[in-house]
Amino acid sequence: MPDYETAERRLLHHMATQLSAGAMSPKEAAGRVWQGIEAVTDPERKFVAAVGLEYHLDHMSAEEVRAWENAVRLAAKNLSGTAFPHAQ
Repeated sequence: MPDYETAERRLLHHMATQLSAGAMSPKEAAGRVWQGIEAVTDPERKFVAAVGLEYHLDHMSAEEVRAWENAVRLAAKNLSGTAFPHAQ
């Protein structure tokens, strides 16, 4: 059983892979990522930052939502292309 930090980080990598594969939407990822999540590497931090806070979506224009979705997908692609550093 991984420790809490490792489990959170594995979840980030899993969500990024799912999002990159089209199995999860950016909005679904935003609903699962919380800002206190333990992001250690630069790609992890960029993914969490790109996702941001889900409730902001209600206050965005359609164009802003599309730009946000593109940023989340790019961050997910970058994270999913990195190997998880702990092989526990």
